[in-house]
Amino acid sequence: MEGQSRRIFVRVSDTEYDGARDLAASMNLTVSPLIRLLLRLPASSIQDADTFVVLDTRTASHLAREIRRWGYHYNQSVHALNSIAYYLRLGEADAADALEALETVRERIHELDGGVRALRKEMHAVTDRVIVER
Repeated sequence: MEGQSRRIFVRVSDTEYDGARDLAASMNLTVSPLIRLLLRLPASSIQDADTFVVLDTRTASHLAREIRRWGYHYNQSVHALNSIAYYLRLGEADAADALEALETVRERIHELDGGVRALRKEMHAVTDRVIVER
């Protein structure tokens, strides 16, 4: 092991050890690389901190996919609104049909907006303590 000639011995309880193994396994690591990762955290990031979020490449790609999905749904909502406006301008839709379609789109946008607000809140909580590892 080049560059890893020193050892650190730490005594932990069975519960702490199991927790470390579970955390490492959830990140596709063994306990040693997990400890090395935790040792690289800057001291300023762990003072008065209760929770840490480790964002690996796989999780970041899942998060990006989810954000793209929200964007897709917003795009579909705007497309529906534009279609309603188009057919109203042409006089090919009556007011009752347009109002019904608008109400459906409004409900979907409202649901989507609630999800986006929740996602933003979670992301702000996560990004307050971002440590970029390359």
